[in-house]
Amino acid sequence: MITLEDCVAFCGVTEEEVLAIAEHEHMPAVSAAALTRYLLSLDHGSDNVRDMIIDDIRQAQRNDDKEHVLILLHVLHHFLRRHPEAIPARHPWMESSSESLREREIRMRALAHRMEFTVEEIGGRFTLVRSADVPRTVRHENLTLSEAEELLEAWKLRGGG
Repeated sequence: MITLEDCVAFCGVTEEEVLAIAEHEHMPAVSAAALTRYLLSLDHGSDNVRDMIIDDIRQAQRNDDKEHVLILLHVLHHFLRRHPEAIPARHPWMESSSESLREREIRMRALAHRMEFTVEEIGGRFTLVRSADVPRTVRHENLTLSEAEELLEAWKLRGGG
């Protein structure tokens, strides 16, 4: 029986890179190994693999999964070291993803203000507090950015602001 290790050895990429492609394409790792091998045989195929890893990084950022972001950044770093042809002249994924998180936080804070919540941030986690128009103060602590956004949207849909 052919193992994942056999497929990875055949592809000339690391298991972590194959797993990133499997995550991106929502496919089994063995299939992702074959896809990766195929993509790397194409002109600019390494750019496609790089972009898939970057998409995974962005998704992990949207999910506030910092540990997974770090793992994928490590995967990207090693991929680019072995495939320097895939290194872009500038690194747009760092700028846009960081900007995107900042923009999301700004939007979340603006919505919180409109909904009469105060926002506190400690270590990248958020606490939302509302005392206006409620019988008891409402306090939600230790929220990720995504959780804070979802909570405020739920309040907005209920007509709470």
